[in-house]
Amino acid sequence: MDAPLPPSTGLLLEKFNSSVWSPLPMDGQVRERLWAEARYLADRTPNAALDLDRLYYTYKFGPASIYVGRFERQGQFALVFPNVNRVLIDVPLVGRAAYLYGLASPSPSGISADSSLQGLKQITRICHIGDWKRRLKKLLGLKPVRAPRPRFKAPRRSA
Repeated sequence: MDAPLPPSTGLLLEKFNSSVWSPLPMDGQVRERLWAEARYLADRTPNAALDLDRLYYTYKFGPASIYVGRFERQGQFALVFPNVNRVLIDVPLVGRAAYLYGLASPSPSGISADSSLQGLKQITRICHIGDWKRRLKKLLGLKPVRAPRPRFKAPRRSA
């Protein structure tokens, strides 16, 4: 049985109730919807290389909710981990970093000026080089669980 979520969970999830973030329904099809959104990103950016492994690895930590960016946040994925008050925002393309956010303190220093992330504070930037998986695991304080691999292959890029 899952542990109860902390009281701050509502505050964390509230940050994504805006017009630029669309929630993925957290049902039995969430994984397939997530991969479909990633495939859509790959189709929209034909000269970029999709790095589905990092999205897959982050998904294994069991986010409570997943949001897909729209408009100016197109191509971004927000995976929300309310039990540790963390949000990972990633564009799963080679060469793009992921950003880990937490709830901001009442002090305005370090709070995102982006209105779609209001009330969140950037904790760190995660570059997908070296031992980034171990670093992400340590920053989230969670253990990844087994999850089936995505069922599609990213489209091959022509030279």
